[in-house]
Amino acid sequence: MWPIIPYLVDKKVLGTAYGIALCFQSIGPIFGPIIVGRILDTTPDIISKYYRVNLFLAAAAVIAIIFNVILMVADKRSDGILMASNEDQKKIENNKT
Repeated sequence: MWPIIPYLVDKKVLGTAYGIALCFQSIGPIFGPIIVGRILDTTPDIISKYYRVNLFLAAAAVIAIIFNVILMVADKRSDGILMASNEDQKKIENNKT
């Protein structure tokens, strides 16, 4: 995630973009253990507890995959700089200026 930020935002707001990305990245470590703890506390059966925790973690992984696919599709529709090789990225950057 971090290396693509300079390609997505203007240099004037690069620091702000990194801050926003860090905030979104911190959501998982903040709320993940809270949600898992809540699942473990409210589920009476030991087998069901960890089944539900695994379902939650699998759902989080599926959501992450969906967002990655959305990013890839958006990149393909634009100039494709995120999936380009270093050489192609330099060519794309030179064509923009």
